Amino acid sequence: MGYDNSNERFLIEQTDRSHEGVHSTIQGAHPEAQKTIGEAAINPSDFIYSPRYKKEDIERDLGLVEKREKQFEHDDSQKPAEVFEAIMLHQGELSNWFGQHAETIKTSRYDDIFNGIAIIVEFENTTAKELSHLGVAVDVTFGTTGLQKKIERIKKEIDRGELARVKYFYSEKEGVREPRDVARVVVGIELNQVVELAALWLQQKNFQYKEIRSKANHALAAHPASRAMLEEISLQLERFKDYANKNNKKALSDIYEKDLVIVKAILAEKQKAGIRMGELKDDRVYNSIKETVERLFPL
Repeated sequence: MGYDNSNERFLIEQTDRSHEGVHSTIQGAHPEAQKTIGEAAINPSDFIYSPRYKKEDIERDLGLVEKREKQFEHDDSQKPAEVFEAIMLHQGELSNWFGQHAETIKTSRYDDIFNGIAIIVEFENTTAKELSHLGVAVDVTFGTTGLQKKIERIKKEIDRGELARVKYFYSEKEGVREPRDVARVVVGIELNQVVELAALWLQQKNFQYKEIRSKANHALAAHPASRAMLEEISLQLERFKDYANKNNKKALSDIYEKDLVIVKAILAEKQKAGIRMGELKDDRVYNSIKETVERLFPL
């Protein structure tokens, strides 16, 4: 399956490069991204009658979120990450970005802000009849400082013998509302790639002509970003597994190993389908993740 990005590049080049400091394509996609995220997000209020939660704790958490949201109110810096996150949620299932037996679950705003997990990818092992969960932190940046802190956080969790914890978790397949420990990974791409994806996403969702929507659908399904994210996840799981094993954290090592087997199988499917990394081999965020993980988790 080939990928031709000439159409969306032309669309991008015809628009104003920025509006209030944010690329106009990101500005145009952001309202739809907010809608997608808002509709998909786990709502802590739904946990009030669960025996695992206290009403006053949920109300406190919602208050903390509201307070933090006010601090973000005039901050445009998160818009690219939110657009990328919404596209991941939408295309994760529509285009099988994480494989045909995976679902993307949007975490609560509380877990996104305070636990640093924006999305959970739920993999179903149809042979073993079991589910596996990855907590995904989304990164869209030109710098490396924030990225390094996120990966250092994972190292500290492994040192403590812990996975990341999501306070509010719900899976339709499991039908339970409870806290959940998940293997945390970081995925990200450069801003220009998010702009490219956003242009396609807007075509897919808003264009009245069926042929244009169809072409956008095909381009999103074959986009190198889906391959790049899986490569980032595979690299991290491999290094985390070895580090946990060397530091006598076998229970964690086994979890990383199980997830790694699943991700490698999906990568093989991407390879078979002809989805390549292309220019994303030179993506600065992709390479920053690779270099940071290799440095912090040496073989």
